[in-house]
Amino acid sequence: MKSIFKILAFAMLGAGVLNSCAGDAPENPEPRRKVAATISVVLPQTEEKKALTRADGTITDTDILTVDGLVFDENGKFIERIPANHISYSDKGIKIVLLFEQIDKKRTVHLVANARDKATGADRMDFSPLTEGSPESVVGTLKTASLPASLTNTQEHIMPLIMWGRVELNSGIMDNIEMNGVKLLRAAACVTVKTAEASESNHLGDFVLEGISACNLATVGFLTPTPTVTAAPSATPAAGRPAGTTLADASKTWAEGPVPTLYVYERNCNTTDYMGVIIKGKYKGESGYYKVVMLDSKGTPYNIVRNHRYIITISDVTERGYSDISTAVSSLPSNALKATLVDVNPDYSSITGDSQYLMRMDCNTSEVYGTHPGNTQLNNIVIASVYSDRDITPSVIIPDDASWISGIRAAAEGGNKYSIIASMISDGEDHETDITVRSDNLELPLKLKWHVNDTFRRGAGSYTVNLINAGEKYWNIKVKGGQTASPWFGMINSGETPINVISTTGFVTEINSRYDPGAYLHINYGENNTARLHKTCEAPDGSPVSANLTVVRHR
Repeated sequence: MKSIFKILAFAMLGAGVLNSCAGDAPENPEPRRKVAATISVVLPQTEEKKALTRADGTITDTDILTVDGLVFDENGKFIERIPANHISYSDKGIKIVLLFEQIDKKRTVHLVANARDKATGADRMDFSPLTEGSPESVVGTLKTASLPASLTNTQEHIMPLIMWGRVELNSGIMDNIEMNGVKLLRAAACVTVKTAEASESNHLGDFVLEGISACNLATVGFLTPTPTVTAAPSATPAAGRPAGTTLADASKTWAEGPVPTLYVYERNCNTTDYMGVIIKGKYKGESGYYKVVMLDSKGTPYNIVRNHRYIITISDVTERGYSDISTAVSSLPSNALKATLVDVNPDYSSITGDSQYLMRMDCNTSEVYGTHPGNTQLNNIVIASVYSDRDITPSVIIPDDASWISGIRAAAEGGNKYSIIASMISDGEDHETDITVRSDNLELPLKLKWHVNDTFRRGAGSYTVNLINAGEKYWNIKVKGGQTASPWFGMINSGETPINVISTTGFVTEINSRYDPGAYLHINYGENNTARLHKTCEAPDGSPVSANLTVVRHR
């Protein structure tokens, strides 16, 4: 799932000009006009969890309480930090007021969410390295504030989560503009613990989960995932960037409840230096503490990486844990409690796993639109991406009657990642089938749809494609790639009259049913181009859909 927020920078428009006689200098120079930048921000989200903070009660890891814009000039030099001076909330999102000077030169803006305490205005990040004239690279050195010695719970220090994004105004900002699909990346990771369904064999009927803590967790994090900050975040990182400050005292990190959740900053782990998760629970009425180490399939402790969600599921409990938290921290992992771990990367929306291995896929549906001009066959279309840590290439199984599919396979991309590739032969009809992607005993379903007859409306130089199927609700679509220097496609909420994409600038990179009546791709006639998009929605039967959309340009 994705949480979509509207961040709106409004203008304070209008400036008075005092006329003077010819040859006289004006009494007051004309002030620069303020203009508005409307930014639609995307927060990748797998499932919403809550954590308790001192000032704000119960908040989620999608809340944006403050926003700052770090503004750099056309030479990449820091000009100013613009704090949002107003935030309004509604069922359609969040509106934030930022004031930008009208300028016809390039400006780069780094968006930093929750870098200030909402109640006091105090910084929650160390901005001291950033001074007037600093190069943009300094943003890559910024860290969160150090943990105060008097703080009793690290969650009050880490929540609400600090987030980072980046936008470029290549032509400056002379008039009101809209920018959509800007991604904010959380600086922290999430650890969630839950229990499996109780049975006679796993003893969970005698166990009550009370809360979790962590030892040797990181309490300081970098704002950005890498030192290089000349591009906006496009995906959840696979590797962390630790800031190097850890806390051993597990008594200062607590989350309570039946499904407790902790937020922690990035750190690297090994067999002798790792972050341990402490679970507090009652076994047959007696409270105890259990220590869990999050291990991968090779027995190595997981590195903690931002924007990942590590879900620990307790699968069996056989006896009471350690009597106190100090003993649990200093001891080896508990044999009295068994658990499984899934590392959830929100860029992979479909997940399965067992006690040793994990497989995940970036969609549960793949929709292909159109075919090449004058050709009834589409060759080597990437329909999905798969991650599998079993070290074997997944197999792809299709039904016997899916004769329109040929050459379907999983191609290795390195790093346990694979692309599912297929060719398709057209008989002039639209097709749909269910595919299975299998890695030994793990498997994931994939629905493949081919909209051969994709044209919704035709125009003189372009045509439109309707991206929403009948009955789909709560949809969100984001452009992922395929655009060229000379734009050949554009997304907008109307498809009645095809628009020449090259001559129009009103297109968006993200569109949502909360704000828009429809979603259409306008395409200039041509060939040898493919647009890639991603759609999330609810299917007519109520099931969740995470769909890769591949649109082939034709005439």
